[in-house]
Amino acid sequence: MMNFPEFIVGPTFSEGDILSFVFDDADVTLRIPKIHHNDRTIDSVIAQKDFRNADMQDWVSFGDEGRCDLTLVTQDWKYEDDITHDNIAYVFFEVSVLKHGKAETESSYSLNASSFQQRFIREIHDENPDIKTDPRPYWPTQENNFFFKPIAREILDGFQLKADVVEGSDNPATIGFFSLGREYTLRLNLRLMSLHYPDRKNPYSNELLRTVEEDLFEDLLSHVQVDYNAETLALIEKLR
Repeated sequence: MMNFPEFIVGPTFSEGDILSFVFDDADVTLRIPKIHHNDRTIDSVIAQKDFRNADMQDWVSFGDEGRCDLTLVTQDWKYEDDITHDNIAYVFFEVSVLKHGKAETESSYSLNASSFQQRFIREIHDENPDIKTDPRPYWPTQENNFFFKPIAREILDGFQLKADVVEGSDNPATIGFFSLGREYTLRLNLRLMSLHYPDRKNPYSNELLRTVEEDLFEDLLSHVQVDYNAETLALIEKLR
């Protein structure tokens, strides 16, 4: 259960709706916040829940390895001050699934926590060769390894990192990854931004709001469960 600091109020994952998706090697269950639809919010959840032998027609292809991805959930919402009722922070949240390329699937790299993590962190370093260091201590760089951190799980660890997903922003996103077996990776993208009014500053500091984002992401992770089928479990054990 997430506890907000001071007088901040708004949606949480722990009080949200349960969603489940089925893939060839695993099932995944998570929670998404209940959004109040009175402030031009986005609250989109894909109708399809079973992706076994999935048709890739509506997936977006990228890169040169045969990869594609699909957005499962897109939401945004605001947090407010419980006393003034001013909106003080904006959140964008997205859940998507990445389909691996043929060579990646055949390699089974995503069934071993070490190779799964190493491949993605190597890619983000390669994609951001100029971001070696930054004077802002909270900014993701090569020097701080983009704040890479494993996400401990009983069967197969996931991982999280921070990335600058919106050019010119002062708030990097927190992104989590979980293997869904040989063919798919689950990706969770959460970004919280401070809101200001023309005539006054936000009473909540950027440092405090970054703490809120961290706590919110932990709230999200605490409700993510991946259950692998028997065949995949045997392969994971073999590749340890």
